[in-house]
Amino acid sequence: MKDKFYVFLDIDGVLNSQPFLREELKKRKLGKEITKLNPKNIDALNYLFKELSKQNNIELVISSSWRCNMPRTLQLLKEQGVNLPTLPTKSTMRDTYENSRGYEIYTYLTQVNEKNNFVIIDDEWFDFTNYFNKDNIIKTDFNGKGLTKTLVNTFLENLKSKQNQK
Repeated sequence: MKDKFYVFLDIDGVLNSQPFLREELKKRKLGKEITKLNPKNIDALNYLFKELSKQNNIELVISSSWRCNMPRTLQLLKEQGVNLPTLPTKSTMRDTYENSRGYEIYTYLTQVNEKNNFVIIDDEWFDFTNYFNKDNIIKTDFNGKGLTKTLVNTFLENLKSKQNQK
């Protein structure tokens, strides 16, 4: 039986970035709501899902502020080509302050009794390092490229190394 592996996903700065959004604005007006995500970032996320799912059942948890409208967020992710895991997609608590995102994730992991099989993908640190080892965090850059296959491969190599040490 495969273990569960939790992927905590932020969206802004991960599946889009400032340079990508700037280019989209030049092409057309985005409007009030962001409806386009970077295909390269989506490819990197799908690659992560594919690699992790070889040995795990993936559970996607939306930790982004986009979690306030989960039906719309999930619809947009599907429309943009994200291969959502087959397990139910959930969100962290939505009525807490952004600066406590690490605490929200810590509480979530405590409730599901998980200590090792997770990754946090975010462009900000919030209070993550108060609760988690940096090996469990893929730090992206909103001003750069967002989530890339290079970042995913680095995470996967570190994960494999940790598993081989056990």
